[in-house]
Amino acid sequence: MIENFTALYATVFYVTVIALAGCELLPLNRQTVQLERRWPTNMGLFGLNFVIVSICIPISAVEVAQRAGSGPLALLPVDPGVGIVVGVLALDLWKYCEHRVMHSFLPVWRFHLVHHTDTDVDFTTTERHHPIEVAFSSVMLLAVIYVLAVPQLAVVTFVLFSTVVTFVSHANLRLPGRTDRILRWLIITPVRACDPPFRDARRDRQQLRRHLHNLGSAIRDLSRASSRP
Repeated sequence: MIENFTALYATVFYVTVIALAGCELLPLNRQTVQLERRWPTNMGLFGLNFVIVSICIPISAVEVAQRAGSGPLALLPVDPGVGIVVGVLALDLWKYCEHRVMHSFLPVWRFHLVHHTDTDVDFTTTERHHPIEVAFSSVMLLAVIYVLAVPQLAVVTFVLFSTVVTFVSHANLRLPGRTDRILRWLIITPVRACDPPFRDARRDRQQLRRHLHNLGSAIRDLSRASSRP
C-alpha cells in the first residue's frame, strides 16, 4: 500500500470528489448560489495550489516518514499497531492545533479567510485556500512527521482518512438522522453546518461580505468625489 501511495491517494481523492459532486447536483441538495460561479473558482484555486506545492515541495509525506530518524514515536515501546494509532492521533491533534492558530492570529487568519469567505459551502470549499496557507500547512505537516518520526502506515492512514472526512464534512448534504448522530461522535458531519455554532459562523461570513462590499462602494464614491474638479 505504501509503495502505491500516489495511485491510492489519487483514487480515493477522485472517487470521493465524483461521488460528492453527483450527490450535490441532485435537486434535494440545491444551493442558493449558482455552481457555475463557485465551482470554477474553488477548483481553480485547487489546481493553482497543487502546481505551486508540487514545484516548491517536491516530496510527499510518506517519503518524509521513510527518512525520519529516531523521533519520539519511533522510540515508544509499544506494538506497531498501537504506534500507528498513536501516529494518526498525533497528526490529527497537530491539524487541530494548526486550525486554532489559523483562527487566533490575525496575520495567518488573513490567509485562512479565503476559505471562510466562500459564498456557500460544499465539497469544493474543502480545497478553497490561499496558496500561502497551503504551502505553510504542507511544510509544517512534513516537519511534524519528521520530528516525531510518525510511522509510514500512520501517515498513509491519516492522509487518506482526513481527505475523505474533510470533503464529507464540507459537503452540501443532509445525512439520515441516525447516521448523522453516530458519525458526529467521530467527525463534523455535513448537517452540523446548519446548526449553531456553524450556522452563526456562516451568518457572520455573510455579514462580513456585506460590510466589505459596502466599504468598497464607499471608497469608490469618495474616490470619484475627490477626483472631480
